[in-house]
Amino acid sequence: MRKISYAAGLGICLLLCACSQQKPIRLLADAEIVSTDSQNQTITVRDAGETTVFGEHGTADCSKAALSAYNFDSGKTQEIGFGDLQVGDYVVIGFYENEKAQAQTETVHAESVERMRQKSAQD
Repeated sequence: MRKISYAAGLGICLLLCACSQQKPIRLLADAEIVSTDSQNQTITVRDAGETTVFGEHGTADCSKAALSAYNFDSGKTQEIGFGDLQVGDYVVIGFYENEKAQAQTETVHAESVERMRQKSAQD
């Protein structure tokens, strides 16, 4: 009877280990905002720099994202609202690897959006 109890306990442990979810891998992508939709809180972006995630047209849902702006002068990051994101801004979008394949064809769910450079008045 004792062996059955040990075997059952071991089986439960193995089952729990096998069913546990691994943490998804978070990706960061550099992008330039092409358009914003404040009603749906989405941004349409194109790849900026070396990244090839969104292509010329990808959409990120920012409704649940942590939004921030980086200030190079102070070296600090501050929270911003969706209305602070503007066409022409350069951003780093954080999302999960399992959405990368659909980034050019479907909307990805952004976990974070950090504005790295705001469009200047001369642009």
